[in-house]
Amino acid sequence: VTTTTSTSTTTTVAYPPADTWGAVGDPIPKTELGLKASGIGPITLGSPITDAAGALVASLGAAEAAGIDSDPCASQEWYWLEWGDLKAFFDGYAEDAKFIAFRYETAGADTPDPILETLSGIRIGNTVETLQSTYSFYMVSFEVIQGKDHFRLLDGGELLLWGPVTSTEPQGTVEGIYSPDPCQATG
Repeated sequence: VTTTTSTSTTTTVAYPPADTWGAVGDPIPKTELGLKASGIGPITLGSPITDAAGALVASLGAAEAAGIDSDPCASQEWYWLEWGDLKAFFDGYAEDAKFIAFRYETAGADTPDPILETLSGIRIGNTVETLQSTYSFYMVSFEVIQGKDHFRLLDGGELLLWGPVTSTEPQGTVEGIYSPDPCQATG
């Protein structure tokens, strides 16, 4: 008597794939998607995931990727959606999840796509000198995080934006623009 057993492996993803999210509302022109401490254009941090993800899908097209990152300041994971060089973070993916942060950085390409900029016109690739002169009414400081130079744009003690730079020298360039996240909301 021969007995044959068969095993099958099922791979399950514990989070919704990128194509889960449909467009919500009218597309927002890229020129109105300014990167700022409170969100991306009219898409504010704290917005429900369906509204924020839906507005980004309506404006930038379908998300290209989705995933989970460990939350550096709590015992939960952050869900993210990615459009080229833009990554939007949420405090989960359930119906009550909220948009909590964004990171916009070159992911290996020379020119980021879609091209977004801060409300004051700072883009990836601008020099540290341009960053400092554009934000002369704020404080621009630098710190090393995991061996890499980062700028911090502060208004008093409030962190507005931050991100990696190639160096802190005037000709160094901005490699990323990040919103404050719940861990770093103050300077």
